[in-house]
Amino acid sequence: MSQIQPKKILPLLMINMFIVMLGVGLVTPILPALITDFGASGQTIGFLVAAYGITQFVLSPITGKLSDQYGRKSLIVAGVAVFALAKIIFAIGSELWMLYCSRLLEGVAAALLVPPMMAYVADMTTTEERAQGNGLLGAAMSLGFVIGPGLFDYRSAGAFIEG
Repeated sequence: MSQIQPKKILPLLMINMFIVMLGVGLVTPILPALITDFGASGQTIGFLVAAYGITQFVLSPITGKLSDQYGRKSLIVAGVAVFALAKIIFAIGSELWMLYCSRLLEGVAAALLVPPMMAYVADMTTTEERAQGNGLLGAAMSLGFVIGPGLFDYRSAGAFIEG
């Protein structure tokens, strides 16, 4: 089995980070209509958004240590799998608790992805290249999060949520 060259790893990490953050941002435009459909208040949107961030905040130091112990790749793969599961739960969610479960799992996925990816960049770059590598990874993250809501067709939001 051949090793992937370090110069090819960064674009792979960036693509994965972009896709995951695209998925995180994609649900933002439908949350208000979805919450209304569940009969919940606007405060619930805040709690759903916070569930993601708090989970990522609490677990990131732990997953950073785990990536040092067990390797970066295994945690990144696990993060992508957890993210996919979170999106499936969100898509089939018929109860409010399922949306909370999805958002909590998204936070777990982000914690499984971001620290190991940043560490991976640190592992494969020189001191002089490190800031640029992490900057590119951060740009992919931000770009995915910003483009996600733009991909949603607001005209069909009502039909999507009702249907």
